[in-house]
Amino acid sequence: MLDKCGRNTVTSNFARVNTLSLQRAGSVRSARLGSDDRIHPCLFTVPVATTVAIFLLPRDASIQGALMLPSWMMTVGLLGGIAIDALERGIDRVFRTENVLMIALVTIVYPELLQPVYSTYLDAASIQNAFIAIGIFATMIALGASIGSRSLSRAVVELAQRQLSRKIVFRLMLLCWALAMFNFALASNFSLTNIINGLLAGRWSAPWARGQFGGWESFRDFLNNFGYLVPTLTSVLALQSGSWLNPMVLAGLLCSAVDIAFIVQSGSRRLVVVVIGAAILTWLCAKRRELRLKHCVIVALLVLANAVFSDVMLNLRNEGFRGFSIEKENFTALKVDDNFRALAETMRLIPTEAPFVGFHFMWFVVVRPIPRVFWPGKPTGPGFDLTQYLGEKGLTHNVSVIGEFYMSFGWAGIVIGGAVFGWLARHWSQLLERDFGITATALYGLGTMALFLGIRSLLEVVLMMYPIICWLALDRFLSKKDLRAANPNQRRTVAHELA
Repeated sequence: MLDKCGRNTVTSNFARVNTLSLQRAGSVRSARLGSDDRIHPCLFTVPVATTVAIFLLPRDASIQGALMLPSWMMTVGLLGGIAIDALERGIDRVFRTENVLMIALVTIVYPELLQPVYSTYLDAASIQNAFIAIGIFATMIALGASIGSRSLSRAVVELAQRQLSRKIVFRLMLLCWALAMFNFALASNFSLTNIINGLLAGRWSAPWARGQFGGWESFRDFLNNFGYLVPTLTSVLALQSGSWLNPMVLAGLLCSAVDIAFIVQSGSRRLVVVVIGAAILTWLCAKRRELRLKHCVIVALLVLANAVFSDVMLNLRNEGFRGFSIEKENFTALKVDDNFRALAETMRLIPTEAPFVGFHFMWFVVVRPIPRVFWPGKPTGPGFDLTQYLGEKGLTHNVSVIGEFYMSFGWAGIVIGGAVFGWLARHWSQLLERDFGITATALYGLGTMALFLGIRSLLEVVLMMYPIICWLALDRFLSKKDLRAANPNQRRTVAHELA
């Protein structure tokens, strides 16, 4: 934190900042942070839109663009509810987690249907069931978001209330970047030539590439999660500096670009969207009360550039940067995974040809963080593999979280799963309901994008919570380190506050 003369008044007294944070956290530990319990408009708009969309479904979906009108009608219900919420309670409502989830349903579950070139040979019953499933899941998200939630955990509140100086944020950003780069350096035997060659190669040819089931190298790969924090921390630096041209911010942008280059080399389009999205959401939420048209235009251009770049990444996955080329034919339509077809196929096959998997998939997700080297018999699959069942090779199908809940418990799973997602969104939105500061906004952006990606798969929620866990761990480490460096009087004061 800088005084009016530009001097840094908070550099090594991290414990004193923690003391102030704990004092404020104590006032909210016993009370719920949330205060907005109004019913979400999507609870009404989505069922109506779903009904109309089903009425508009064609008998023959093999004609290009046949599903375009019903899918856009479904989109009107999802985004229309967000628009009503924003008109009633302010434009900043758009950035709430439950509303971001509605956007995720459009962009992840059925974006291919919105394009005029899309066609499918799915039967009418399967298409109708998929539309109903999307409508029910979205409605239950709205219901879950309308239910009051418990207070956030003490660890989250304490981190959210940190008033970190720009210098501390900069050091934290550099530390996260260094930890992420250590993974690639270690895998490349600390050879700069090997790192550059690996960065230019396809995703399976790099020294840090590994198989589906990792061994001890999984611990090394975990360091990548620190790198996912770098763009968000750079956004925090820009907010604190009031400019994107500050030297610290420029250094953060350079580190972010390097991090994203390694993510691009891995071929993971979803990680690029989430990592960049968390940084953008952090900036938007911090500026939500002073947004101007130019801000909206800049963000729209960034989102468009991200979408186009995601298409470009498809050409980089196997060839790498060395074989990169841009052809006009590559941009005739937006290339997205056919998740709608995967969802419809799953609902067609289960339980007619394959049984529900029950808790097998949930157990597969819960034990995912346990390293396989400690548990060789850990579950290797979700219990139902659509790609294997259809006999298709060379690709993988993503059935979305809706399909995962359905293959586990049927229609009841969709109902309960949607309500849980809505409740979690409402729970996390508490970080926006209280003005904790920029740190809370960054934490909010990371968690919201984790749930955003969770619409793709429940497993993604677990994986994208790792960066938040990494930040919590670093926060605890830095707090204890600074506390040990404090003089005895300071330690007694902080110990008293902790008590």
